[in-house]
Amino acid sequence: MVNEEYLHLFQQNKFVTSQEVTFISDLTKPIDYLWQNVSKKTRGDVNRAKRRNIIVKEVQTVEDLKEFLMLHKSWAQTKGLEIIDPFKDLDKLWHNHKSGTEKFFLAYQNEKLISGLRIACFNGIAYTHFVVSSYSESTSLGGTLLTWSAVEWGKNTGVRLYDFSGGPKSSLDNNHTLLFYKKKWGGDEHIHHNMVKTQKKLHYAAYQFLFRLIRLYHDFRGRKIKSKEVNEDIKDSE
Repeated sequence: MVNEEYLHLFQQNKFVTSQEVTFISDLTKPIDYLWQNVSKKTRGDVNRAKRRNIIVKEVQTVEDLKEFLMLHKSWAQTKGLEIIDPFKDLDKLWHNHKSGTEKFFLAYQNEKLISGLRIACFNGIAYTHFVVSSYSESTSLGGTLLTWSAVEWGKNTGVRLYDFSGGPKSSLDNNHTLLFYKKKWGGDEHIHHNMVKTQKKLHYAAYQFLFRLIRLYHDFRGRKIKSKEVNEDIKDSE
């Protein structure tokens, strides 16, 4: 949502723009309209999550936020990453949450935390930062219910736009990628201006290589979760 003149300033300073897209919903429209724009399969997943008694709540206390951060630590380990001190930025994150520049939501099943959502808020726009999951049994719908609950929260609190966040345009037609998942929420497609200026080419090349490995792992994980969802759908219909 920026003009060409503004983008040209970055190009003059040797920033490179990658081909990425994002999906944005207009929350000034009626909630029924937003719901009907969500794909039929995703609406079914939201309803299944509710039938399985998955409960969503906004973080209310510092202890709630600590639960989110510990879940984030566990989630990062599944990606081959190690968070040494999960509470390092606790005070800052709690301040952000209380001030409204960030919001954290939690999903529980059978009183057990299974998923968490972190969103950023600015100028009437809510932006999905990331969803984390414990990847324990039957948790694949926690993130789905969290996402729809965040849309409802945004609608009820006067947020104008909800940005589901984006990814590489080349992965748009791959139904196992995160970008395909984000597309199912019915937002309008927009160019995502992701601009990078490389300071150390060797370091950046290593980063890109590792990031591709993590993305391949995540896509593989997504296929496994998709397979489990199909099996769960079959059980639900029996």
